[in-house]
Amino acid sequence: MRFVLRVVFTIGAAVIATGDSASAQNVHWNVAAPLAAGQRASLDLVFEDCAPIGDIKIPKVAGLEVLGRPGESRQFSVVNMRSTSSVTLKYPVRAKNSGRLVVPVFTVPTTKGDKRVAAMPLTVTRASVAGRNGSVPVGDVAGAVLVPGKRRPYKGEVFPIDFYISVEEGRRGKVIGGPEWNQQSLTTEGWSEGRVVPLRRLAAAYRLPGSQGVRFRTRAVARDAGERALPPASQDLDLETGRRDRGFFFSEPEHQRVTATSNSPRIDVRPLPTPAPDGFTGAVGEFELRSTVVPEEVAVGEPVTWTLRLEGTGNWPGGVSLPARAIPVDVRTVQPKTQRDFEENQLFTGAVSEDLVLIPSRAGDLTLAPVEVVYFDPETEAYRTLIAEPPTIRVRPSATADSRPGLDAARESVVSDVAPEMQRAAGVGVSPALERLPGVEDEPLLPRDVIAGTRTSMAPFPRNAWLVAVATAPVALAAWWLALAFGRARRSDPHLAGRESLRAMREAVADLENAVDRASQSRALQRWQGATATALAVDHAAPTLAEIATENVALVGHHRQDWVGLWSEADEVIYGTRDRVADGWAKRAEDAATQVPVPRFNPFRTLLPKNLFALGALAGALLLPGLGAAVRAAADAEAGVEAYRRAEFLAARDAFAARVAEAPGDPVARYNLGLTEAQLGDRQRALAHTTSAFLRAPRTDAFRWNLGVFASELARIDPAVERIAFGGGAAWVARQASPAGWQLLAVLASVGVCSAAGVGLRRRFSGAAGGRAWTGPVAVASLAAALLSAVALSEYGNLGTPAAAMLSEDARLRSVPTDADTPQTERPIPAGSLVTIEREFLTWRQVRRANGETGWLRTTTLVDL
Repeated sequence: MRFVLRVVFTIGAAVIATGDSASAQNVHWNVAAPLAAGQRASLDLVFEDCAPIGDIKIPKVAGLEVLGRPGESRQFSVVNMRSTSSVTLKYPVRAKNSGRLVVPVFTVPTTKGDKRVAAMPLTVTRASVAGRNGSVPVGDVAGAVLVPGKRRPYKGEVFPIDFYISVEEGRRGKVIGGPEWNQQSLTTEGWSEGRVVPLRRLAAAYRLPGSQGVRFRTRAVARDAGERALPPASQDLDLETGRRDRGFFFSEPEHQRVTATSNSPRIDVRPLPTPAPDGFTGAVGEFELRSTVVPEEVAVGEPVTWTLRLEGTGNWPGGVSLPARAIPVDVRTVQPKTQRDFEENQLFTGAVSEDLVLIPSRAGDLTLAPVEVVYFDPETEAYRTLIAEPPTIRVRPSATADSRPGLDAARESVVSDVAPEMQRAAGVGVSPALERLPGVEDEPLLPRDVIAGTRTSMAPFPRNAWLVAVATAPVALAAWWLALAFGRARRSDPHLAGRESLRAMREAVADLENAVDRASQSRALQRWQGATATALAVDHAAPTLAEIATENVALVGHHRQDWVGLWSEADEVIYGTRDRVADGWAKRAEDAATQVPVPRFNPFRTLLPKNLFALGALAGALLLPGLGAAVRAAADAEAGVEAYRRAEFLAARDAFAARVAEAPGDPVARYNLGLTEAQLGDRQRALAHTTSAFLRAPRTDAFRWNLGVFASELARIDPAVERIAFGGGAAWVARQASPAGWQLLAVLASVGVCSAAGVGLRRRFSGAAGGRAWTGPVAVASLAAALLSAVALSEYGNLGTPAAAMLSEDARLRSVPTDADTPQTERPIPAGSLVTIEREFLTWRQVRRANGETGWLRTTTLVDL
C-alpha cells in the first residue's frame, strides 16, 4: 500500500510540475482597480518567472494617458519545494472618457527572451464616489475651476490665473501634491502653495459643491495674440467616503483617491496697439529705470562706473533687456556681463543691471547721452518712455601727462585693478615679455592639441613645513611625521568648525562692545550670525530666523528661545530700524555660546592609523598611485580626449573636470580642461587651468605654448606668471622644475650637507678613516643644490605655495563676505590676477594680494593652482 501511494504521489507531482512549467515565464496585464473617467488608476504589467530588460514602452492608446514612469515591485515565494518569482510594473494612467478601450498586443524583452503580451480590453466607467445615499458622481462631491485674472489680456501682459478646489460641505478631504496643467500656449510660473479661501460667490457661479476651498495661483504671459481655450487643470484629492466599524465603540475612516478636473476657460489675447513708437522692442508691463555714475569727477585715464538698472513686472522671458548706450568716441569702455536679480520661481518680477566702465582720454566736461526704454503699459493701454539722464562728468587733466595724455595715470590706477579689456582701452601695451609669446603677432597662433593619458605631480608643500624639514633634516624625520599626523588629525576633527565658530562668535561680541556707531555694530552682528550659523550646524549660507528656530535639534527648551531672541534682536539692528542692541545683549550672547556642546580637540587622535600614516599615504600618492584611481583616471581622460576630437566640447569639459576633481595634481587633465574652456570661449578660465598645468610641469613645451597663446589673446598676464614662464636668467633656472621639485631638492640638499658634516665630525673626533672620498663632493653638490633651490623658489614666490589661486573672471574684492546691499569697501579685481587663499567662510574665500591687500571673493571666481 505504501508503495502504491508513493507512485501516485510521484505521478501527481510530475503532472503539477508539467502544468506549472507550461504556465511559467509569461507576461500579462492585471488591472488593480476599475478605471473611471478622469481618475488616476494603475495598470499592472506582471512578469512571471522572468524580469524586464531596459525601459518597457507600452503601446499608445487613444483616450488613455500615461501619467509617468511605472513603479516596480518584486515577489518571491516557495510552495511545495518549488520557487516562483514575479516583477510587476505599475503604470499610473488616466482615461479621459467613459467607454471601452483596448491595449493592443505587443512584445517585451525579458531575461527569458522576448515575450508576447496579449491584448487587454478596458471598460471605463463614469467616475463616482461613495456618498451618504450610495455612489454619486465625483463632480457632485469634488469640483475644480480655472479662472483667468483677465479674459482679454494684451500680448505680453502678465496676468494671474487661479485654480480652485472645492469639496462638498461636511466631507473631509486632503489635497495630494500640486495641480497638473499641461498647456503650451502660455509662459507660466510655478503654482503657489495651496491656500484655504471662501468660495461662496465662485461656488454659485461655477456650481462648485462647497462654499470653502483651496486656491492655487500662478502668473502667465501669452506669447501670441488670438482667441484660444486653455486646457483644463486637475488635482488629486484624498476624500473620506465613510467610516468602518472596528468593534462596539470604535470605527475608522475609509478613503478614496479621486481627481478633480477643471473647466477649460477661453481667453482672447489682444495684439498691441499700432503703430508702436520708435525704440519699442517688445517690453510689456510696468518698469522703472535708474542710472548712477560713480564718481562724477575723475582725472584723465581714471575709470568711471556708469550703472543702469531696469526693474519691474513684465514679460522678462520675452526678451526685455537694457538698451545700448551711446558713448563718445574719445571714451574707452569695458562691457561686463549683465546681472539678473530674480527671486526663486519668479519669472516676471525682477531686475537687470549693468555696470559700464568708462575711461576718458581728455580733460573737460564729459556729457553722456540719455538712455530711453520704451514699453507698453497694459493698465493705461498706452506706450510709455523711461528716460535716464546721467550727470555731466568733470574730467581733470592727468597729473603726469605726457605725449599720450592719461597713460601713466591709467597704468597706475588701471593695470592692477581692472579687466584686461580696460588695459587695452587705456592704451597700456603688451609687456616686453608678452611680446615674445607665441600668438602676439598679426595672426595669432593656434593652441596645441589635446594630450592623451594622465600624469601625476606634486603640489608645493606649505612653506613653514618644508623650511623646518630643511633645517632639521637629520633629526626631524620622526617629528615631521608626527607633526603631519597631528595636522591631519586637527583638519579631520569633526568638531573643528564648531570650535572655530565659537571663537569667532566671541570675537564678534567683543567687537560689538567696542562699536561706536550702527554701521560697526551691524558688521559685528553679521560676523556673529555667520559664526552662529556654523556653530549651530545650520546648512544655509544666509539662515533666517525661522531656520535658526527650527533646524538645530541639539538645542531644546529655553536654550532655543535664547538663540531665537538674540538672533531676532541682531536682525532688527542689521536690517531694521534699531540703532543698537539692548543692554546686556553681549552678556547673553556669551552665556548662550556656552550652551553649544563642542568637545575639545583630543591630541591622541594623532595616533589614529588614518592620521599616523599620512606620510605613507603621501609617498604612495607620489610613487605608486592606486590601481582603482588609475583605472578611473584613464577612463575619464580617454572619454574626454575622444569627445574633444569629435568636437563635443561640453562633454569633453565634463570628463576633464571630473578628472581634475578626482586628481587636482594631474597637469595633463588641467591642460586639457584649459584647452576645452578655450574652445568654449572662456579664455580667462582657460588661462587659469593652463597656468596650473605649467606650474606642475613647467618643462612641458605644450603647457608653456598654450599659456602664451591664451595670455596674448587676453593682452594681460600676471607679472609673476610672466616672469616664470617667459623670463630669462633666474627665471629660466626656476622653470626647470616645479615648486614642489625645488622644495624636495632643498630637503635633499639639507640631508646631504648634514650627512657629510656628520661623517666629517666623526672622522675628526674618533679618527675613523671611512667616507673621506665622498664627503667633500657630496657637501659641494648639496650646497650648490641648496643655492639653486633658494634662487628658484625665490623666483616662484607665492606661486610656490599650495594656497595660490587665480581669478577666472572679473570680480570685486569685498571687505565683508556678503552680497547684501550693505555699506562696505570694495574694489574691482581683473581676471588673471594671482591671490593667496587665507581662509574660507561658507561660499567665500578670504584672499591676500601681492601688495598685502586682503578681502573676500566668491569661491566660484577662483581656480586653485
